[in-house]
Amino acid sequence: MRAGLPWRKALFTVTVDTTGARQRKMGKNRSHMVLRTGLLMAGLLLTAAAGAVLTAGEAQQRPVPVLYPKDHSTVGSRVNLVLDPAADWAVVPFFQVVVNKREYPVVDTSGGRHAFQGLQLEPELNTLFVKVLVPADKKKESLKVAGVREITVFNKEGILTPVPKDFRPEFFHTREQEAECSGCHRLEVEPKDIKHAKPEDVLCQTCHKGIPSGEHIHGPAAVWNCLACHNHELYPVKYQFSSHDPWKVVKTIQAVEPQVFTIPSASLYKPASASFLLPKNKIKELFLDALTHIKQNPRDKVRIEAHTDNQPLAKKAAFKTRQALSDAQAKAVAALLKSYGVPVKLTTAVGMADRLPRAPNVTKEGRELNSRIELVVYPADVKIKNSMNLPVLTDRERVVVNLSYSKGPAVRNIRVVDSLSQGRQYQKGSGLFRGKAREPKVKDDALTWELGDIGAEFQETLSFVVKKGKKASPLSPEVKVVYLSGRNDVSRIFDPKSLERRGSTVAEACFRCHDRILSGAFKHGPADAGYCNLCHDPHASPYPTWLRKASWDLCVSCHGEKASGRHVVAGFSTGTSHPTKDRRDVSRPGKRLSCASCHEPHSAETRDLFSFKAKTRFELCNYCHAKK
Repeated sequence: MRAGLPWRKALFTVTVDTTGARQRKMGKNRSHMVLRTGLLMAGLLLTAAAGAVLTAGEAQQRPVPVLYPKDHSTVGSRVNLVLDPAADWAVVPFFQVVVNKREYPVVDTSGGRHAFQGLQLEPELNTLFVKVLVPADKKKESLKVAGVREITVFNKEGILTPVPKDFRPEFFHTREQEAECSGCHRLEVEPKDIKHAKPEDVLCQTCHKGIPSGEHIHGPAAVWNCLACHNHELYPVKYQFSSHDPWKVVKTIQAVEPQVFTIPSASLYKPASASFLLPKNKIKELFLDALTHIKQNPRDKVRIEAHTDNQPLAKKAAFKTRQALSDAQAKAVAALLKSYGVPVKLTTAVGMADRLPRAPNVTKEGRELNSRIELVVYPADVKIKNSMNLPVLTDRERVVVNLSYSKGPAVRNIRVVDSLSQGRQYQKGSGLFRGKAREPKVKDDALTWELGDIGAEFQETLSFVVKKGKKASPLSPEVKVVYLSGRNDVSRIFDPKSLERRGSTVAEACFRCHDRILSGAFKHGPADAGYCNLCHDPHASPYPTWLRKASWDLCVSCHGEKASGRHVVAGFSTGTSHPTKDRRDVSRPGKRLSCASCHEPHSAETRDLFSFKAKTRFELCNYCHAKK
């Protein structure tokens, strides 16, 4: 804990008379409650003088070290504003939060335990003003603003309004932020959190004791059974329902062997010629697979073989022999690959004439198979005789690591660490990342690939070749990724044998207990879509069934056209329409009339979601207006 400032021993308060604000210093023997009351009144007077929206001059003073929430983030309706635990409390002795126009009490940071403020947010956009307060004079009898920070957040809970494009989800319980708070708080779940004797035993209660507040409290929240719905083992954010892991890392082991790509001569050349039949951009489509493989293996060599059938050439043909024709065709392809960026030093052009047919030349189909271009792409240290007599390579394997990152906090200084098993050795010059050669740092059996900052969202492939001896151990499927997130180094090991921990959606969490809620043939749209928390607060509410508003008010939020009641058969008590509110509900003793008197809010057996399993309107009416 951080020690308080010495001057805090001089207790003070503020009183107000009818002639204006007047401040008086109180004695040291006054109670701590007097201090808190005084600070609160000082903060209120300060806010009245400064206004809810502060000037640019004030905003440029002391920095306001807010850890959470982040600016331009999407959050829930209740959130804790938390100051950075690494802050110097001598610089931030007091702070106050204003949400839109609502002012919260002044918070004293002297104990080091109260550097947060619980906030209730309005739907959609909320502007938070966080003010650093310091003594206004040497007597320390009042406070003044020493710095202000403005944070805009979007409350996405309970609404269907699309989230603005420049706002993104930010959660508090990330590993990075928990590391900041672990010096003072217990952050790991223990058995007493699951089976506790009193709420104080529960990990969540320290910061979230105000959440289950209201006349109607949801069962799990009432007994602080938080882990019935929230999963503490999720990554990278604990306790969320729909967990999103921005990382996806998959390591595969591939055999290393020469690759052969075949292009029919009939689609490439004019008859008995080395002149191309198609324009250059169309020709590239024929070589696309080969060019892609060559780009992925930039140190491999390329053998270009031109093959022909055995048919005699015309007397007026440009080439007198099939050997001359195949030589010219092979050289033409070599020049073409050069124009596509394949280095000349890696290519070899060979005319094979009709020496290696694939099929008998007695049929047209056979002759078309034999007239071809073969591209053989193979490791530079391997000898190749021809395209139909390729060696089997058993002394090496290619390791391919696919990395993707999406919709997560910014990461920097990315490193991929792979460990070689016994009897294996990295083949120098085989590393490839983003189409370019990349060499690792080698220490003992670990290869470290320093990829640096590769963007906010990416999908990349790292590949390299390892040679193996006769008694080499199998390669491990694990791969480690180390990166910088905020100020912290994060190290994660990705192993396909470990099952991915996926968070439940809100609906999945609700259906564990409320499994019959959608059993009807026809379903209400929000319930069917899984938007349970659009209508319900999962913790507590002043309204029955934990509704966010009174039943009628909640329904007409979306169905505004039904507010008059004219959608009901006319001719009842009012003469023009049937009432839908402010009356006693005959069918539900003790309740008031509302939309839920006639309609099921989740599912029913009719398209209109009639209650009581009624099939028609008149059948529904009889529940209240039965003939006697």
